[in-house]
This record gives sequence, structure tokens and C-alpha cells, in this order.
Amino acid sequence: MWVCYDECAVIPSGRKEVIAINILVDLILAVVAGIVTYYICKWLDGE
Repeated sequence: MWVCYDECAVIPSGRKEVIAINILVDLILAVVAGIVTYYICKWLDGE
């Protein structure tokens, strides 16, 4: 039995939403990490 995959398994137009969500999640995580880092540094400095 031979199986040939010549066509995309995923619809290309459906990938745009996934990429947009990944970028949004990455941005939110970066902002939250920056805020957490700011408060950790402030706490360690004792201010």
C-alpha cells in the first residue's frame, strides 16, 4: 500500500488566525514577564 501526500493537510487560509493568536500570546507573555521582572528587581533593591 502506497500513500502519497501531495496536498496540504491544513487549509492555508486557516493558518493566519493561528499565527495572529501566537503573536498576541507572545506579546502578552513578554509584557507580563517585564512587569514581573520590574517588581522582583524593586523588591530585591528594597525600595
